Amino acid sequence: MYYTDTWQSFIQQQHTHAAEKREYPEWHKNRPRYYLWAIDSDTALVNKRLRKYHSIFQDLLVHPYERQAHITVAISGFLGEHVIHNDDITQAAIAKQQEVLHALKLTPFIVSIGGINSFSSAPFLEVMDPSGSLEVIRHTLIGDRKDFRNTHYIPHVTLGLYSANHAVASIAAMIKNLQEEPIELAVDHIGFYSYDAKDIGSRLRKECIVALY
Repeated sequence: MYYTDTWQSFIQQQHTHAAEKREYPEWHKNRPRYYLWAIDSDTALVNKRLRKYHSIFQDLLVHPYERQAHITVAISGFLGEHVIHNDDITQAAIAKQQEVLHALKLTPFIVSIGGINSFSSAPFLEVMDPSGSLEVIRHTLIGDRKDFRNTHYIPHVTLGLYSANHAVASIAAMIKNLQEEPIELAVDHIGFYSYDAKDIGSRLRKECIVALY
């Protein structure tokens, strides 16, 4: 297991944090779509691994969860004409993100997708980034715009969201002996995506890509 600190934090809890299949209006505040920069990991090998774990975790997760496999690099937030809330972003700010990403002139790189680990809210596949490129991209995209989320960045591929306050001990027992050989993923572009904010499991819509050279 690569993220041992995350694992230790998980197993020290009694129960998982439950997600509900509802709109969460207190979060989206009638803003329709949520925007993010991510690496596309929707490949045959990654999806095969996700299907394997979905079959193991199916009774523990919110259904349906249709979001394609991806590695979030940076969150942009809700697109609007003005910044009213700390998770709002304007079109001009998004254009600036695209500009600085182009200017970075980063070359293609490899990440490795490993086995299962878990946050309190969601099980995930670990992502190893030996070149450190994800952190460079993330820092470039966020820039001087303070990240409104206070969680430590851990690149990962989400398996799904826990559907109830499940006992962590039983989940840990399921996970701890599951090991996988890393899947190498060649990254030659960064994608800008959005999803329907009223559906916590909705699919990603590709807005644009920035190619790496």
